[in-house]
Amino acid sequence: GWMSTSRHHGPGNALLGGIIGTVAGAAIGNAIGNDAAEARRERQRRYRQEQHTTTYRGTSTDKVGYEYDNFSSGAGTNALVITNLKYEDEDGDGVISKYETINVIYEVINTSARNVEVCLVTGNNNSNFEFSPETTTTIEAGSTIRYKAKVFCKSVPKSVYTEIPVYVRSSTLGNASQTLRIRNNNRR
Repeated sequence: GWMSTSRHHGPGNALLGGIIGTVAGAAIGNAIGNDAAEARRERQRRYRQEQHTTTYRGTSTDKVGYEYDNFSSGAGTNALVITNLKYEDEDGDGVISKYETINVIYEVINTSARNVEVCLVTGNNNSNFEFSPETTTTIEAGSTIRYKAKVFCKSVPKSVYTEIPVYVRSSTLGNASQTLRIRNNNRR
């Protein structure tokens, strides 16, 4: 309307039409922008809340002497959740000793609405230990699996604690990880 003129009405009406069109366009654009900003703030709020609720720190009560800390990192969509991370040692004293095998046990929940293939990995490149090889499996939508990995202690680290990471990796749903912290028996 801004550039057009009419023989009968003159340039004034065209100018008025251009102003009304500009104001209406700005109002509609502002409303759409506000809705998008509110949706973005809501996604950020939910993400922060999920990050806060997936972090757990505690002491196992399964057997006396078992101390561990769980640390969660929610990469990806948080559709894969590691829970109930714990361990069992052969002699039952709750600490890692030289030549001892421990079981690292945890559950993985698939909170998505589809089946997913995951890779379960326990451990890292710590030369004091031998870790079970990684395992690939499928977790059905909304289901939980329980996994047990073996860790053999070739030598006891000099530090007070050993940290054993566990990972769940998925090419479609992202990754999840936690770290199991176990006291070392440095007296032997």
